[in-house]
Amino acid sequence: MDNGQEYIVYLADQPYNIRYWDPKFLAVIGIQPGRQALEVEVVLRGRYAELAASMLGTDDIDALQSDPDLDGVFTPSGFSTYPQLVVWNNDAVVCYGVGNECAPD
Repeated sequence: MDNGQEYIVYLADQPYNIRYWDPKFLAVIGIQPGRQALEVEVVLRGRYAELAASMLGTDDIDALQSDPDLDGVFTPSGFSTYPQLVVWNNDAVVCYGVGNECAPD
C-alpha cells in the first residue's frame, strides 16, 4: 500500500484524537466514506441528572425515573465515550427538526 494506506491498520486501536471518521481524512488515504450521519436539532427543557457511573442496573434506572424532578439523564463525552441522553418525559421535548425547522416557542 502506498500514500499512507498502511497506517489504516492502526486506526482500529486509536482514540478519538485521530479523525478517522472525517471524510477528508479518509480521502487522503484513499478510502471512500460511506453515508454521513444526519444531525437533528433537539430543543429540550427540564432537569437532567448527569450519570458518572458507567454501569447502571435496572434498579438504578427505576429510581431515577421515579424522581418527579427529573426529565431524563445524560452522560457527557469523554476520551473514550460518546455523550448520551435519555429523555423519559415527552413534555420536556420542545421541538426537533433538521436545519431551521426547529423553532422553539
